[in-house]
Amino acid sequence: MRSIKPPKDPRFVASRAKVPVEVSAIPPRGTVVLPHGFGLVHGGETYGMNVNQLTKNTHRDRIAATPLYRYVPCRVLDGDYVVADFDSFKNGARTAIFRVTQDGKVSVIYNGHPLVALHGIAVDADGTYVIADHHCCIYRLTREGKLTLMARGGPLVAPQDIKVDRDGNYIVTDIGIVIDRATGLVDRKASRQPTKLLRVTRDGWVTVIDAVPGARFRAVSIDVGGNYVVVDMNNAIYRYSRDGKRRIVYPGAPLFQPAGVVVAP
Repeated sequence: MRSIKPPKDPRFVASRAKVPVEVSAIPPRGTVVLPHGFGLVHGGETYGMNVNQLTKNTHRDRIAATPLYRYVPCRVLDGDYVVADFDSFKNGARTAIFRVTQDGKVSVIYNGHPLVALHGIAVDADGTYVIADHHCCIYRLTREGKLTLMARGGPLVAPQDIKVDRDGNYIVTDIGIVIDRATGLVDRKASRQPTKLLRVTRDGWVTVIDAVPGARFRAVSIDVGGNYVVVDMNNAIYRYSRDGKRRIVYPGAPLFQPAGVVVAP
């Protein structure tokens, strides 16, 4: 019998499917139970679904075509939108995390102190929201509205965007520009810092992946290979390997001040 060596990190070659679900107390909390196999399609109509719809063909047995792994991580999405909002960099600014349903109903998950200038927001593997606050900090917020400070202080200066990588760490862009909360203007003396790409572990340890003097890192995304794609508001796009090696993907015109990035499907 010849063993098959699984491909690297098959868990993170993602797909999605929309299906009816049944809530049950039998499986462990937070898990989705789907059968292996091929499902049933009859008369052009699909009945149920199977885990093959969530796994790439290269991650299946070559003969049986069933997934090579017994457990395939899934996340159930409720379809709501979660929005980070603030109206000013000054003291007394209004700030909140809102949930917006697809039919336009808005509710507050959390608002006010200690949040100040919310910029980036993402969802980690257990459904908790992770938030980058330009003022200083990285927070975690449960769906029930419990806020926890994860990281504060150096090397964090002015966090901008946040994403969750394939290891469950938080990848953060930090622009290094400090805002004077009394005036709402740039504090040029305090802002003499290089822009940085940071890695924050779930227990709050912060490490610098890279620091680039003169750049202005704004947004980050994770590509299918687990690399970090970063946009620099000074007209550049970078790609970082997981071990921190930087490569410039594109510099200059027609870019003029890129502020966001996603990986196209």
